[in-house]
Amino acid sequence: MDNLDNIANDSLVEQKAIDEHLNIIHAIRCTMVRYLLPKGEIILDLGGANCQLYKMGYTYRFKRLILIDLSPEERLFYKEIVIDNECQLGEVIVQYSDMTNLAGIEDSSVDFVWSGQSIEHVPLDLGEHMCKEVFRVLRSGGSFCLDTPNRLITQIHTRSVGGGFVHPEHCIEYYPQQLMTILENTGFIISEALGLCEMPLTISTDKFHYTDFVFGRHFTNEVSNGYIQYYHCIKP
Repeated sequence: MDNLDNIANDSLVEQKAIDEHLNIIHAIRCTMVRYLLPKGEIILDLGGANCQLYKMGYTYRFKRLILIDLSPEERLFYKEIVIDNECQLGEVIVQYSDMTNLAGIEDSSVDFVWSGQSIEHVPLDLGEHMCKEVFRVLRSGGSFCLDTPNRLITQIHTRSVGGGFVHPEHCIEYYPQQLMTILENTGFIISEALGLCEMPLTISTDKFHYTDFVFGRHFTNEVSNGYIQYYHCIKP
């Protein structure tokens, strides 16, 4: 353990982790998409026009994937949206609209809804409304999967720079129990809750350690211990 502590506290290792942590997070999220997300014929991808589900490793064929996102003119970041019209997995449609208002989607018409790091980009009340809209459009037995930063960890991450959120476009960053309560109050059954990018040193010391991205487990059953929280929810 002493040797591992020495490595974790080595300044060169720390700098390497700082340089690579976003790539590490992305790689682990791609593993999540590839192995944890369910099949679905009709899929909604909320806020995913710049990082399409099928480009993150999703392997299942689908009948239709609808990407719901703001138009480039309405976005502060990531204005260049490129859609692959030759996706081999199924038909891909881009719908420029508000992901918190799915009025154009019929009740009980969707098999799987994915919100990949998007719920934090709208205020709390709209996030709650988005969950209700997702519940409405899902078929019974359908899945709602989402991941989002864990405020228990990001509040430590941003403390040294005066607090705030880890991205300028974030309106909120959820505490795990807060988000689970919203999902359950909406009517969902949470079938799986995982933490991505376990942060053991950060948690034990109450000080942010970038080396956790290198030495922490990629997935943990303790959702509160991950930099990212992930949920697979079922509509009864």
